Amino acid sequence: MSKLLLKYLNGAPRMRAYTSTTALCAFLVLGFGSAASAAVETYEPGLSKLVAPQAAQLKAAGIKSILTRTGKHRRDIQLQTQWGPAYFPWPKNVTPALFEIYIANNGTAEVYTDENYKDSTQARYVAAFNAIIPEAVRQAQLTRAAAEKPRH
Repeated sequence: MSKLLLKYLNGAPRMRAYTSTTALCAFLVLGFGSAASAAVETYEPGLSKLVAPQAAQLKAAGIKSILTRTGKHRRDIQLQTQWGPAYFPWPKNVTPALFEIYIANNGTAEVYTDENYKDSTQARYVAAFNAIIPEAVRQAQLTRAAAEKPRH
């Protein structure tokens, strides 16, 4: 923590220090978290049409969304299933592409990308879809098995 923050917290009453620390943590989590996820915000109907044939398979696997990140961390792909989240890394030999796939309750798929998406980069997204979607289905099955495993 910065010296200024520590000085402020040391001189503050306990409740105010707790509230200030909580507010600071909320700012860091919400402020920086929303800035990182704000980059993926443009709906791409062309990419949604490419994922549409696999939407039924994704819904049957219990997948609600697939979110990808830049490839700088160990597990940059976040999968949200009806049994909980799962995380996995980018497959080898696949160039990371920022996108989010959402599966609606009616079984349709919507794809959102970052503002750097262009038609000329569509092949990179298609390669990422072809590599990630089968792995997402496999991870969803593992998540379901773990959630349904009898507890002793």
